[in-house]
Amino acid sequence: MKCKNCRNKLFESARYCPECGYPVDEKFNVTAEDYLKDTVNKGKTDKLSPDSGEPLTLLEHQGHEYLWDSENLGVWVDKSIMEGIDREAAQVVFENLNEEDQKYFNQAKEHIKLKASGMTSPVTGNELDEHHYKALVIDEDYESKGIWLDQSVVSFWYAATQNKDVPALTQVEELLHILVHLKFLED
Repeated sequence: MKCKNCRNKLFESARYCPECGYPVDEKFNVTAEDYLKDTVNKGKTDKLSPDSGEPLTLLEHQGHEYLWDSENLGVWVDKSIMEGIDREAAQVVFENLNEEDQKYFNQAKEHIKLKASGMTSPVTGNELDEHHYKALVIDEDYESKGIWLDQSVVSFWYAATQNKDVPALTQVEELLHILVHLKFLED
């Protein structure tokens, strides 16, 4: 069996491609409807998407505000959301992952690479720095400490959890807990 996106060989029980993150079952690709579940759409903003350059939409989910690219399906996460994550709760989320996913995230933390992304922060206008390990690509604004998660990262996490019933921003919040637990973006 091969990945439909990068043609990497996949194990029979694979939920996602470990190289590019593409879901084995395409039903786990994130959609606009996934972002809008249990979410208040507050309309377009003057902030521009790092991916498309189009105005971002302000979404509110579980008391947090996100900037969302309704075309490319990426999402901007403000540092206040990351800072608000309880470390003990983050540890519990990580410990509830299956062994395979824990191993993947630990390898990601150990082998993360950093490079300039060529994209611009919607908040400061700075170039974003790309933290990447295979399928896990997170773009960070070092000044504002906000991060950009593109469509492929959210789809990767949907495929990992195999739970398409929850809103995309709930999945994003779970992924943020894991990143906080691993101190993924800390020097």
